[in-house]
Amino acid sequence: MRAASIFVLILILASSSPGFAVPIESIPEPDIHGGDLIASSTAPSPPSAKIPDSPIEIFIRPGPNSRFELFFIDVRYGYDLVDFEFYKAWCLVKSKPIRRNAIHKIRLYNCYDPNLPPELKNMKWNQINYVINHKRGSKEAVQQTIWHFANSEKPATFSMEATQLIEEADLKGKDYKPAEGELLAVICKPDEKKQPVFIEYKIPEAINVDVAPESLVPAAIPAGASGSFPAWLPLLTVIPVIPFIPWEPSSPPDWPPLPPSPTETVPEPSGLLLLASGITSILISRKVGKRIKKPDTTG
Repeated sequence: MRAASIFVLILILASSSPGFAVPIESIPEPDIHGGDLIASSTAPSPPSAKIPDSPIEIFIRPGPNSRFELFFIDVRYGYDLVDFEFYKAWCLVKSKPIRRNAIHKIRLYNCYDPNLPPELKNMKWNQINYVINHKRGSKEAVQQTIWHFANSEKPATFSMEATQLIEEADLKGKDYKPAEGELLAVICKPDEKKQPVFIEYKIPEAINVDVAPESLVPAAIPAGASGSFPAWLPLLTVIPVIPFIPWEPSSPPDWPPLPPSPTETVPEPSGLLLLASGITSILISRKVGKRIKKPDTTG
């Protein structure tokens, strides 16, 4: 046991001597183009929303900060929209009515859907999306601006706020498309007799993953570190590891357990002793009885 421990120590000391080591061949660093990965992962995608392609129902009412507000009743699960949650909504065609505080059956369309109905396809959706993402002024001014770009019936005069918003959208919104975290117009189209509206749908933001080039390059070996491993290292797979057992006990030996302490007991009387005591008491009682005179019972 002691010899095996000494042998392991000799191997450890031998590794420090020069020349007693096996060199490790250097491995070339991989050619990783981190810029290409970043460019492919951050490539812009067209605005989209997972919406039902079958008719559903909405409940619509006047909105405090928008022309309308509405919620869906039977979108169900698996889509980007949810039931019974109010969305801000705006009017697209001023000349058509729609009943408020009522339920209507509609079909949903992404405003960038190539299969939009003809009356909706001719509207300027880039400018409309710019307006709902850069609102200024009152909700009446925003609605007038939306009517302007929807080619709807225009009011006789625009408010000063609507005029400024129209000019800004014409200048900056011609090529505008909403990105992640911004608002997208999702159209709610009823039958032909009712006016179409659209809601503000917020495009979810994707989770960012750090793929910086420096994080993809393997760490370099620090300067001054040895580029070899000791020759005795493979022997560890052959030589079993022997634990160092102390030659002197580190704790006192276990002594045999002590016997339990005796308990005081009262011996029970034997049967012969009980018989002798009984006979003695009978003899004494007879002898005493003879000495007592009988009482006088005559009259």
